[in-house]
Amino acid sequence: MDASTQPHGKQTRFKSAFRFSFNTGSRRLFIFLWAICGLWPLFLLTLTVSISNPGFLDSCPVTLASLSAGAGLIAAFGFTLASRLIMRGRWSNYLVPARRITALAWIIPLAGFMALGIVSAGWRMSQPRLNDARFIVFGLDAATWDIIDPLLEQDKLPNLKRLIDSGARADFISLEPIRSPLVWTSIATGRPPEAHGVEGFFSTRLDLRVPRLWDVAHAARLRVGLFRWLTTWPVLDSFEFVVPSWIARSPEAWPADCGCIQQTLLEQGVDGAYNPASALFGCARLGAGAGAIDRMTWFYLSDAVGLSEEERLERKALSEVRLQTDLFIALMRRHRPNAAAFCLYGTDQLGHRFWHYMKPDQFHSPPPNACPEFASVIERYYHAADRAIGRVLRSLPPDCRVAVISDHGMKADPALPGQYFADMDAILSALGRRGEFRHHTIERHILIDPAPGHENQLDALANGLGRIHFTGDEDPIFTTEREGNTLSVRTNFSLTAHPDSPLAQNPTIEIAGETIPTGRLFFVRYFSGTHDLKGVMVLHGPGVRAGARLGEVSLLDFAPTALYWLDLPISREMEGRVVSEAFKEGALEARPAKYVDEYPALRENGGEVPGDQNAFMERLRSLGYVE
Repeated sequence: MDASTQPHGKQTRFKSAFRFSFNTGSRRLFIFLWAICGLWPLFLLTLTVSISNPGFLDSCPVTLASLSAGAGLIAAFGFTLASRLIMRGRWSNYLVPARRITALAWIIPLAGFMALGIVSAGWRMSQPRLNDARFIVFGLDAATWDIIDPLLEQDKLPNLKRLIDSGARADFISLEPIRSPLVWTSIATGRPPEAHGVEGFFSTRLDLRVPRLWDVAHAARLRVGLFRWLTTWPVLDSFEFVVPSWIARSPEAWPADCGCIQQTLLEQGVDGAYNPASALFGCARLGAGAGAIDRMTWFYLSDAVGLSEEERLERKALSEVRLQTDLFIALMRRHRPNAAAFCLYGTDQLGHRFWHYMKPDQFHSPPPNACPEFASVIERYYHAADRAIGRVLRSLPPDCRVAVISDHGMKADPALPGQYFADMDAILSALGRRGEFRHHTIERHILIDPAPGHENQLDALANGLGRIHFTGDEDPIFTTEREGNTLSVRTNFSLTAHPDSPLAQNPTIEIAGETIPTGRLFFVRYFSGTHDLKGVMVLHGPGVRAGARLGEVSLLDFAPTALYWLDLPISREMEGRVVSEAFKEGALEARPAKYVDEYPALRENGGEVPGDQNAFMERLRSLGYVE
């Protein structure tokens, strides 16, 4: 063959293969591989999950099906093209199954999906009500009547409306300072923070000094389950189940197989990097439906492509509601508690960051990001929370006592405070120290601890931080102070975001001989919503006056009221009262409240708090609770 014609022959051969003018064998090979590489893995995965979670196929998992189909298509395309390029299609004569087997490669998994769907629907329809449930608390952190009432008038919160119309509602007055951990603990104990021992975001269950209503119920031999109630970490294994809240510092839960829930919600692994696929697989086997897994998968795919901080917060919060609801119902069915709590925190998280978009007329300037989608984020979360409440209510017996409460409300902060945050990971990387130190921030101080094996590098790090300065200005940005094996670092100026801030006036920073844009080392977060003392409370169930409007009720009144409702003894040490006006006339005379002077002391608490605090601190920073 003439050498000059050989490249042309190769090009013609490639074009001929790429056009996919298949013979019969090639077509069968392509179709067969598409099913084997795309459809069968998804079917086997679904079958594996459905064995432990028969109700898994609650909807068509569009994202998962699309990924599976795409993977199968790419695999079939690549293998078939390679066979035609290398062997001119002759592989298909040997590898492709007969027509009947090729058809069965598609028919079997498709029929299997239909069968699993029928089994799943039948299983869900056959589930009995949770007749053991006597008392359920729905916690909506920072929920406010200012948002709920307009949505009720528009019939956009039908489940909450039914509870209100046939129950009692009140303005639930919080305590100051309005910090969620201490407030939720006061709700559960009927005692102020100085009595119960939980005083802030760094308190844990080990700091509790008095029993909560959950402990009283457990002592009365009621089975208790808590899903994301604040200050339940480290977990207590005497309850039926405990999934701690977002301030937990490690992803442990009780029972241990519930740890996948915490891994997903905290995005934190047990002993290493977080693996979302593994965590979601565990959630699916535990009770999450295909629809919830599909939404979370779509969130992770979108995040991998690239989301802004606001987009990520919005999509993650909205995606998690269905997952949490699925898993709470699954845990209720599995453990059959008599008293339980189910808490959602997106009402608070989104309220802080998106109030400006929802109510721009309450501020002096337009929102910093003109994204129309952000205007409805908070309302959409309230809709999702209402659907979650409705789903749980449908699984409960008619005589179950139901309470919907928030620890405080939310309102606009017209000052629109912005706060600079130091990206310590970027700063440590610029100093060549990434991975050698752990850090977190409390009250304007960055605390840095050496990783094992790097204790002798702390002074060198202090020297490096002390030499960081703005370009053209020799004054250091940071002041450092060593206390044992901890380095305390603070900026020499306020971190409040303001046009006159040195971080706004100086475009670059000199660090380790390198000039770096200031925006790579410091970033700003804006918080347009702030806490309000007036939260919400709804009571619904036996003995409650239908349509009652109670005015203002102290949150310290909730624990004694709940204990009376459950016919359990109330400690006279509680500072609240039974909200008698919530109940039908003569109810307290017919069944008087039971009192004891005090409850038995909790078993000894205290000791070292486990867990890596870095991820915990980042969650606090993202909400503006610490710098």
